[in-house]
Amino acid sequence: RRSSPTDAIPSIRVRHQSDSSDASSGQAPLLVAGSVVAQAGRVRVMARLVNVADGRVLWSGSSGGTTRDLAAIQSEVVQALADAIRAR
Repeated sequence: RRSSPTDAIPSIRVRHQSDSSDASSGQAPLLVAGSVVAQAGRVRVMARLVNVADGRVLWSGSSGGTTRDLAAIQSEVVQALADAIRAR
């Protein structure tokens, strides 16, 4: 097998589940899942917000740019996730 430039750059999967012990809120627990792919000085962050109770995707999105833009890309994705959570 021939190696490609992306073989050396692993895809990262990130998952965080909200605290399901807060039953007083009446909200189903949420799961944030996503990945980060970097190649040749570019990065793409993909994320989705999932309702754990029924598996429904409440929001999904992606953002990308150069590795120098990583902080701005992260902020954009986090802001979109926060907006989706507030809209519930």
